[in-house]
Amino acid sequence: MFRPQGLNSRRAVPVSQRWPVLEDVSEFLRKSTRFVKPEIVGSGDVVEIVAPGRTIPADKSQFKKEAFQIDVRMPDGSVKTWTVNVTTLKRLKEAFGGDSSKWVGRKVRLTVENVVVRGELRRAVFGFPVVSKEEEAKKAMEEFRALYKGDRAEVEAAERFLRAVRGLDVGAEEAAKLAGLKVVEEGGKRYVVFK
Repeated sequence: MFRPQGLNSRRAVPVSQRWPVLEDVSEFLRKSTRFVKPEIVGSGDVVEIVAPGRTIPADKSQFKKEAFQIDVRMPDGSVKTWTVNVTTLKRLKEAFGGDSSKWVGRKVRLTVENVVVRGELRRAVFGFPVVSKEEEAKKAMEEFRALYKGDRAEVEAAERFLRAVRGLDVGAEEAAKLAGLKVVEEGGKRYVVFK
């Protein structure tokens, strides 16, 4: 008598014994896409930019508008394509400059946020440039220097600027040192020297 090899067969092997059980599908989702998507981004993941950015024409974009993409190395070592939103693109330009070929090797911390897109609540990936303390201090001191016309400024003024305007938790003397600037004392006051 013929007996089919189905679930009712005595010789049938349950699926769970033939293949490993996958309780958490996160890893599967991460491997199954070549794009950075909200469902594969972990909270605070840091990615590395591995190639210059490119512009995707509107007729080739899933969003039906021109898009900017960069390839990034994910924390697991895989390389994914990230369609960067305008908010993140502005942050990257401010931190790393306008030439995306110079972004290669730079790092970006990813977050997933809920945003309203065309009247619909959606999850989107946003990026925050990861810069060293030295880079941040140097940039802040350059910005501070642009506000002063002279060749020096009081340390106290620099401290107020760093904390209030830039939101940095670093003292002016430390920032000056990180930026390669001198701090001198004259007449009982300390100055950051720009030249």
